[in-house]
Amino acid sequence: MNFILYLVAGLALVAAPAKADDTAKSSAQVQSDTSPRSPDRRAKADRHWAPDHVEANERSSAQVGAASKKKAGRNETTDVHRKVEKRSDGSTHSEIEKTHVYDPGSGETTDHEKTVVDSKSNDSGGRTITRDVTREHDAPGSANDHKTHAKEKIEKDANGNVVNREKSE
Repeated sequence: MNFILYLVAGLALVAAPAKADDTAKSSAQVQSDTSPRSPDRRAKADRHWAPDHVEANERSSAQVGAASKKKAGRNETTDVHRKVEKRSDGSTHSEIEKTHVYDPGSGETTDHEKTVVDSKSNDSGGRTITRDVTREHDAPGSANDHKTHAKEKIEKDANGNVVNREKSE
């Protein structure tokens, strides 16, 4: 009996006329709001689809001296040469040579880097990797020139874990 009374009371509330200011909006009225909404209902940001929206990682701030950097960047060249050899015994030999020539305003500057990497199998089932890196910086005036050479030997076991690492400058 109580169930029937609750059911009748619920139906009476639903059927009762609403006040003039409490009328429900149709779906067309809801979407015609002045605030722009994404056509995709699952979008996290409402204005993401707007044409003037810019992602945070796409924004750039003004930089001091940006005009001089842009002007200096016109005379830049970068050359990269790669040579990779895979041998029949499973070892590899690769050489990468990079040359960057630019003019920061005080004359032509050249950065040269040569990397030689040899990788071969070792007795424990892993790999032995040797890396030789030579860097040269040639700027106007001999006081600004420098050259570095680094060697690295890495031994890995069959699981890929580093067993031994030797570095020398």
